[in-house]
Amino acid sequence: MEEQDLAVDDFKRWLGRNDVNTYGVAIENSTTAPHSRGLFTSDALSCANDDVLADVPSRLLISYSLVERISNEGKGVAASRLHACLCDMRRQHGHRFQTKPNRERIYIITFLVWLAYNADQEASEEAGEFWTPSYWRPYYQILPNMERYDTVLLWPTDTLALLAGTDLDTAACAKRQTLRREYEELHACLLKLPLQGDVSWERYLWADQVFWSRVLDLGTAFACEGIASKGDDYHLVPLIDFCNHSFDIQIRWHVAATDDDWKIELRTTNAEPRTFQAGTELFISYGDKPNAELFFVYNFAVQDNPYDSIRVRPPFIEDGMPDDDVKEGHEVETEVADSGLSPLSVQDKIAFMKALDLPSQLELRTVSREEYADDLTKGLLSREALLIMYICVLTADDGFCRVNQQEQQDDIEGPKYTLQDMPIWPATQETFKHFVESLPHFEVIQLRVWAVLLQVVTYRLGMLSEVQVQQHLEEPADDLHAARLSTIQTLRTSAFHLLVDALTLLQELQEQWAELEVVQQYLESMQLAD
Repeated sequence: MEEQDLAVDDFKRWLGRNDVNTYGVAIENSTTAPHSRGLFTSDALSCANDDVLADVPSRLLISYSLVERISNEGKGVAASRLHACLCDMRRQHGHRFQTKPNRERIYIITFLVWLAYNADQEASEEAGEFWTPSYWRPYYQILPNMERYDTVLLWPTDTLALLAGTDLDTAACAKRQTLRREYEELHACLLKLPLQGDVSWERYLWADQVFWSRVLDLGTAFACEGIASKGDDYHLVPLIDFCNHSFDIQIRWHVAATDDDWKIELRTTNAEPRTFQAGTELFISYGDKPNAELFFVYNFAVQDNPYDSIRVRPPFIEDGMPDDDVKEGHEVETEVADSGLSPLSVQDKIAFMKALDLPSQLELRTVSREEYADDLTKGLLSREALLIMYICVLTADDGFCRVNQQEQQDDIEGPKYTLQDMPIWPATQETFKHFVESLPHFEVIQLRVWAVLLQVVTYRLGMLSEVQVQQHLEEPADDLHAARLSTIQTLRTSAFHLLVDALTLLQELQEQWAELEVVQQYLESMQLAD
């Protein structure tokens, strides 16, 4: 029997010893995800909606509280090394633990590194206790090992270059640098985890990837079910974390209360009774996520992803003004300054976006003419994205200004903005939306949005077209490199289709709005004024 099969059998026995119930499901090699495992039906199953296929007791879930408990209550030598590591981290690098998400992430990553260097040590007389690495060995051994896992953070430069035009190449480099700094800062503390030897950068990368690709955030679920938890959000859930993703799901996870605690269940989602044939892979949904997020976190992309999107920096019109417009802008600035107002700089607009609680990036989503038939942009822009675009294209000529500091009223806190001499107050998204839509030349503002977005989309399409992946796909490659190239092709093709659909839609909108009478009258009045 192969080593991998032995690990699966050992893991199944471990689940049984720890009161994990599996009602006709088992772990097998995935049919859809290369070099990974999935959850399958072991027998033919007839299921109604919300039938329970498996459940895992809370004491098997790996969280901040569990790691803290092992560190503080563990009596073995390995537990003492974990305790020393975490104590040094908190004492020497307390800033890393100031936010709850990062605190929980570092604890679980440290636990995984601790397992990696201690799980194979000889079992002690206390091996049956939860604080010993050997207790968790069956779970560790079934995780993707260093040779089988992949992450974009490990990709060589020439492969990473094939992501050019998607912005994922620069994002990957930025995350790698951030994680590398964290590793180097914590390295001296991490050295306390193994009995001897180093803790490698590759091992820390592995732990980070295992965390992000398998973790469940249960915080909201606890609140919805009224379950008192220990305050942890992030959890690794043995067995359930082997479920692969699909938008066409058959199962979902659910937090359920027990008589004295709680557990995680896998439940069916079919609305009508359904029979699953033996050997059917069962999928959950990781969420309605775009390919960039699926790739960055889970290392895969979905062809024809209906939730795909592209994030870009807001195209502030001030960033692209030609020289003549800049000169005119100085004239406008002099005029508005006399009234105690100032034209908005890019920094002012960013501050206004923050005041309205808008995201810092603009999201372009997949166009769906059927699903968003009543939406002008057919789903391309969310409500928030449209507000961001209004902020980007409005200028002092439209009356969009900032009140000078000395002119601000004492009873209004923070930055004060105006639109056509009316203070935008309270500073909420709804207030700003109402003010913009009340402008007499609102349709002109919309036309400006379509035109600026058209430039953005055209530019992004040009960036994508500069890199050709097809020729690389035709070259001989090992399995790992071939899988990477296939994922890159899926990412680029999906982004290309999204941008082409957006280009077509924006061209249509621009042509339609240019023919509106109010737009033509406004443009004629502007020409006469010049």
